[in-house]
Amino acid sequence: MENNNFTPIDVNKLENKGSNLNTILLLIITLTALVLATMLFILIQKKMSQQTQKDQLPTPTAIVAQPTIKPEPTKELISPTISATGTPTLIETTITPVASPTSNLKK
Repeated sequence: MENNNFTPIDVNKLENKGSNLNTILLLIITLTALVLATMLFILIQKKMSQQTQKDQLPTPTAIVAQPTIKPEPTKELISPTISATGTPTLIETTITPVASPTSNLKK
């Protein structure tokens, strides 16, 4: 038994419909998606390599401290002490606040 339940495709009608615009838009979308996927892959790889560099801390180097020798005090280095003579004097000052309503008018 022969099966005739199909619709024949007319190639001439499909060529005349303006499918060029759809093809161009589909091609642009596909290329954009490929570029974005490639850029995302590169950025993820770069970030992962930066993380591994941060995780690998450099080994600290041992710093050997050299002892410093303090010079012995000599007469040239020791200055004579100066003693103060006399008695200190105290100066007393008093400030009296003026709190009257006419104090600003007198000036």
